[in-house]
Amino acid sequence: YTLHQQEIREYPVSSFSVHQNTTDRQSVVDIELEHAVPVSSLRLHIDDKTDYYRHISIQTLRNRFRTQNGWQQDFVTLKNGVIHSITDASFTFKPQQTSVLRVLIHNQDNPPLNVDSVSIAGYTHELIVRFPDQASDYFLLYGNKDAPRPMYDLRYFLDSAPEDLLPVHLSQNVVRLTEAEPSTKKPLINHIAWLWGLLLILMLLLGWFSFRMLGKAYKNSET
Repeated sequence: YTLHQQEIREYPVSSFSVHQNTTDRQSVVDIELEHAVPVSSLRLHIDDKTDYYRHISIQTLRNRFRTQNGWQQDFVTLKNGVIHSITDASFTFKPQQTSVLRVLIHNQDNPPLNVDSVSIAGYTHELIVRFPDQASDYFLLYGNKDAPRPMYDLRYFLDSAPEDLLPVHLSQNVVRLTEAEPSTKKPLINHIAWLWGLLLILMLLLGWFSFRMLGKAYKNSET
């Protein structure tokens, strides 16, 4: 099989907000999608009548973590660019699987722009498969980031593939393959009760041998 990109698909935005960072003189545009999707395009719809020229940074959420001051967010930059009043504020970048985006507009000494809305889009993907033996059962496995990319002859003949390919429907039997969980049993030496018991037995044996040796020494001194 082979996987290739098709047309652009726009994704619905579930949450959109703009706030001003007066310390860094930035407009912060926060965007959330319904779920993680492969995003490769972003467009800002700016309703501003005056001419402008601003540098921007497009970021995606990499991680959330808890601190003593509450939850913190770690963003990583996908692309830097410039927006201006001459053309649309549209940007493309390498597809990124995400559901949270952030755009930083560096205003410098200018008043903030009026960001009316945003559009998020990404490529749709098609999986083209050739079945040598149609009588056999085939399985689609996915989700393993460490799996190597398969190498099939089909990838070199996409141009000669028919345009009217037959769609294939997966069965409803979806099985989650997980690695065997490591054993949670601890060796006896790690249990505190066993350690105390072993130490007590050693102390009793040591005491018994000590008294026995003292008894022999006392008898030898009498003789």
